[in-house]
Amino acid sequence: MVLCSSTLLMMIHCIETDCSFFTRVAKLHDPAHQFKVRRNAEQMNLSGVCIFNPQFNFVYVEGGAKFIRQYKRLMLHRIVWTESARPRGREEVELEENAEEAEEAVNGIVASDVPANGAEAEEEDSPSLQTNKCWLIWEGLLRDRVFNTFRAKSCPTDRDAKELLGEKIRGYWDQAKNWKPEEEELF
Repeated sequence: MVLCSSTLLMMIHCIETDCSFFTRVAKLHDPAHQFKVRRNAEQMNLSGVCIFNPQFNFVYVEGGAKFIRQYKRLMLHRIVWTESARPRGREEVELEENAEEAEEAVNGIVASDVPANGAEAEEEDSPSLQTNKCWLIWEGLLRDRVFNTFRAKSCPTDRDAKELLGEKIRGYWDQAKNWKPEEEELF
């Protein structure tokens, strides 16, 4: 069987289309951010892992070049890391005073029993996202994929994270851990 050069180039191109990158996210505590990271990776048929660690969060993805490019844009530009998700399940409904008094009488609610600022108390418990950011640490081509699916896991220690990553990409964890943003490298 004789292959022409264009067929051979197409076969080589198909082999090299698997790309990967990994990022470091300062804080990934917000459920909306966690959902976007996980769900978009699943929808784009990317494999990899998202590691939650007390020091920082690590996201490693691998897949086709087009989807890696889209996912990288999502992580670095489209997700606003400094904004937290709006509270869910609570809708503020304004009632007329007479209707409100009648409802309180029926339910037996006294104004002193209701907390004045329940939403503000929840905001104080959540960590501040004002300095939160996502940095691209590395990107490149792959020979073989390391993971079959995308999964998220909490790893409180470095040893747990390295075990999850496996023997092939265990060094990426150390690289992300020791990496400093460009603005911090100057004196």
